[in-house]
Amino acid sequence: MESLKFIISFSLVFYLNLTQSAIMIDRVKINFDVSFTNFSYALQNDGVNSTLINVTIHAYHEVTKIKVFLQLLLPENDGDRHYGREYFKTSVDFDRVAKGIFGNSILQMITERLGVTSDILKLPMKKGIYSVCNFTMPDQLLPSFLPSRALLKFRIVVNIKGSKKSFRSSSWEVYIRRV
Repeated sequence: MESLKFIISFSLVFYLNLTQSAIMIDRVKINFDVSFTNFSYALQNDGVNSTLINVTIHAYHEVTKIKVFLQLLLPENDGDRHYGREYFKTSVDFDRVAKGIFGNSILQMITERLGVTSDILKLPMKKGIYSVCNFTMPDQLLPSFLPSRALLKFRIVVNIKGSKKSFRSSSWEVYIRRV
């Protein structure tokens, strides 16, 4: 009976640690191909709630296919400055996401939030302006049993209508921490 109480109390503490955190974004680095697109973004940190992200995308060409490569890197410990330990790595094709095939729970959480806060999940993506408004990173992206900070890297590869080859439209480095 004592072991059951321990398991229940441990599970409750673990659950509370997962649900009472917020993901803050400290810094973002973006590289993008200016012949394809232009990105602008704004971060809103209040120090208590998760960072709100607002992104505006000016697409100069019609996009027929988008593939995103995502990687979550962690430091060995909280004092380490280098993000050398790979915790998570995956890729996602937007065609599959549109059909509800996510591949894993982290991508599902991120893409479901993108679907609510943006208009960029529809393909083909016509030439024009797209936005992501008030997006927040899921708290489960950096659970309490991991170090309190991480580096989220992602690279976006696209196919343009009329072109036979794909190319990298942008790469992002997002430095996050749990508070």
